[in-house]
Amino acid sequence: MKNKKIFIILFTSLILIFTAVIIILKTGFKPVFLEKENNQIEFFDFDNDGINEEIEIKNSKAYFLKNNKIIWESKNEYKIDKFLLGDFNNDGKIEIGFSVWKKGSYGDALPFWLEKNDDFFGNHLFLYKLENNNIKMAWGSSTLANPIIDFKLLDINNDNKLELVILEGDYNNLNDKNSRYFSIWHWNEWLFYKDFESEKGNYENLK
Repeated sequence: MKNKKIFIILFTSLILIFTAVIIILKTGFKPVFLEKENNQIEFFDFDNDGINEEIEIKNSKAYFLKNNKIIWESKNEYKIDKFLLGDFNNDGKIEIGFSVWKKGSYGDALPFWLEKNDDFFGNHLFLYKLENNNIKMAWGSSTLANPIIDFKLLDINNDNKLELVILEGDYNNLNDKNSRYFSIWHWNEWLFYKDFESEKGNYENLK
């Protein structure tokens, strides 16, 4: 009788654990830091008219202001962690790179082998540009293998082209803001190609 009770307790515990794992895998973790006040602001003259435009993150939502008027804002379902200004694709123009958290591994355009998006809440890199006084998406990644902790554009190999250097976290411990990896990427025609990924460790200070 005692063994039967122990078996029932163990079996019930396994079911609860299994259910929790399924929910996590399906919905993804949601970082606590995205629920906190998350602000960033920078100014840059994107259209060379002598007047700086303003890019701002306020409470995990991004805004683009021209002449002190909001001409673009990120979708409500997106949580914007941070952004970086730079020539990501080495075309001589400045893009805005956003670290975006959202549900679904893909954007509106799904791969042909999928009928619908999943529900995973993951991190993405989205690039935007100013074109004819409108903000347009230039490129967007699917869910990144590891979430962005910090990122920077540097000419690593002195070829007069910028590489993307990323400090990466871990989906299994999203509320730890320490970086677990760092990686180096270069733009290759229509996507980023990974040149290097470190071993797992603790990395910081992209300077």
